[in-house]
Amino acid sequence: MTMNDFLFFTCVAYGLTFMIKDALLFKFVREPLRERSEFFSSLFSCSFCVGTWSGILLALADAQFQGSWDPKIVGYTVIKWALAAATVSFVLDLLTQKLEQSLDS
Repeated sequence: MTMNDFLFFTCVAYGLTFMIKDALLFKFVREPLRERSEFFSSLFSCSFCVGTWSGILLALADAQFQGSWDPKIVGYTVIKWALAAATVSFVLDLLTQKLEQSLDS
């Protein structure tokens, strides 16, 4: 993976995480799940958690797109992308929250 690929992936991963966790687009799905289940309530309040699942989804989508379903390669890619997406989503979410707090002050 080149640096450009990594930067693109991190932007897509954070965008997907934000859409699932915070965007109005998925509110109609997110809020009923959050109200009915403590699991989903915890999941949707955690950018690291949603980022992990975003990375897994992106890795599986990439494997489908590439047509490569070698279990070793897919397994490695899923772990690598899940950890990268979780970390980037967590850090960017913290930075975004700090920025929002400083703008509100």
